[in-house]
Amino acid sequence: MNLPNTITEIKANAFQYCRALASISIPNSVISIGDYAFSDCSALTSIRIPESVTTIGAGIVTGCTNLTEIQVEAGNPAYSAVDNILYDKEQTTLIQCLPSKTSVSLPATVTVIGSSAFNNCTGLTSITLPQSLTTIGDRAFSLCIYNHRTTKTNQKYPSVNL
Repeated sequence: MNLPNTITEIKANAFQYCRALASISIPNSVISIGDYAFSDCSALTSIRIPESVTTIGAGIVTGCTNLTEIQVEAGNPAYSAVDNILYDKEQTTLIQCLPSKTSVSLPATVTVIGSSAFNNCTGLTSITLPQSLTTIGDRAFSLCIYNHRTTKTNQKYPSVNL
């Protein structure tokens, strides 16, 4: 889908549950992408954030199970993407993780995991958090299904190892 160049804002939940949406071209006229704008667009395979975007809400690609790539244009003054994880430009705030990621090791620069950043990352089995981390936002790990094993060390108090 190609959006017209007259669009400056993509309102919250604008394309939520558009399960047939496989691709979208965000024009350089867009400066703001609202919360959950593309969430649960299960056919969406990639998203490119143009240079013009200076505001991104929470959970923009939550539940996009076929998403394989998050890109940010190099000239964007506010955001960056590294290893398919969306950060602010300085990589101090993690905004959104690719929902299909299974293992994540965050850089030492990260101090904040934003709201809904890992929401619905059902394949996530391993995450390494840096010592610099100070804040984990609302619903940051909501609906994550961890693969875990339960070891019964005694029948009364089982021990769960994630």
